[in-house]
Amino acid sequence: MKKKWAAIILTASMLMSTGFGVRAEGQEFDGQIKIGLLTTGTAIATYTETVTYGAELAAQQLNADGGVLGKEVVIVTSDGSNTADETINGANRLLEDKEIAAVCGYPLSTGCLAIESLFKAAEKPLVISGTSVRLKDETDNEYLFRGRASDAIQARNAAAFLAEELGMDEVMGILYENNDFGQGALQVVEEYCEEKGIKLVAEGFNSTDTDITTQVLKLKDSGCQSVVTWIAASAVPTVSSNMYNQGLTVPKCGPVAVTLEENLTNCEPEWIDGWYGVTDICMTKDDEALTAFIDAYYEAFGDDAYLSNEGANIYSHVLWICDAIERAGSTDGPAIKDAMRETDNFPGLNGTYKLIGDMVDYVSTIDIAQDTIVDGEVTNVFIKTVGEEQ
Repeated sequence: MKKKWAAIILTASMLMSTGFGVRAEGQEFDGQIKIGLLTTGTAIATYTETVTYGAELAAQQLNADGGVLGKEVVIVTSDGSNTADETINGANRLLEDKEIAAVCGYPLSTGCLAIESLFKAAEKPLVISGTSVRLKDETDNEYLFRGRASDAIQARNAAAFLAEELGMDEVMGILYENNDFGQGALQVVEEYCEEKGIKLVAEGFNSTDTDITTQVLKLKDSGCQSVVTWIAASAVPTVSSNMYNQGLTVPKCGPVAVTLEENLTNCEPEWIDGWYGVTDICMTKDDEALTAFIDAYYEAFGDDAYLSNEGANIYSHVLWICDAIERAGSTDGPAIKDAMRETDNFPGLNGTYKLIGDMVDYVSTIDIAQDTIVDGEVTNVFIKTVGEEQ
């Protein structure tokens, strides 16, 4: 079975790029299989665009290959905005449709925490894109699956890259936001540095701060050799400009936010040049399946369509759900859940999916990318793939 889905990811992408990834004329399906997609609506429009296209591409390719269980795969979307209340409303709209077999999407951990119990009660599998450690530590839900590396894995590998790959293993700094996202990473980096005998200098700031000169100068004066910058998208211009202007030139490694195109365009190239980031997928790496996916994506939705790692993740999540449906031979929620829990190295674009020691996490690999100025603009350069399993 695994071989079939690896072939879907690679060869069906190639078919799409040549124009054959559409429903064959006269092809008959015996009903539909509905997959729910929870987006952020216009609150985070780029996320909504790329995950919608990623999910639709997966459905198109599956249907070109005969569908799943002889049925047509259909994506049903619902907007969750960027607040917990709206996320709950968006989730409930999907749960009201009893024909929806499973749901994926939504990147904000607070929203994922707000809705996970709804899916447990409804006995519907939910594949989340939130990365907070709280989603593992504070939930007990066999219907909850995470198809991305958690913050614990990402933050540890950011610190390990700086210390072990770049040799900055005596004094490390961390600049983090004073929220669940930043404090979760702080805990992970503290544990890593204690384990490795590295002195850690920690400085926090509030997400509403526009001037963090004091924190940056403290890091600079500490003599730290590198800095883990655990910051959200909105803070990337503030942090990068402050560090540049204060002459903090040591290597820096942040989360996926420092690798995304829409964030980089809000920075002057020199502010962010040379920064490293941990990301689910570096979209510029030389990988046959990823290249085929990218070609198929633009062929299907146009050269101006927005694409990020999040679209590639959701593409993989839809294929994972459908693989489980086919293995279960059913669209019944408990049967799909059981099949998903039995997943053994399903070939996603962002790594192979397999339970890695708890109820929630199935992906442990990440890419290290570096922001680099090319022809006056910043782009990501793939450095290497890291993680517990590769």
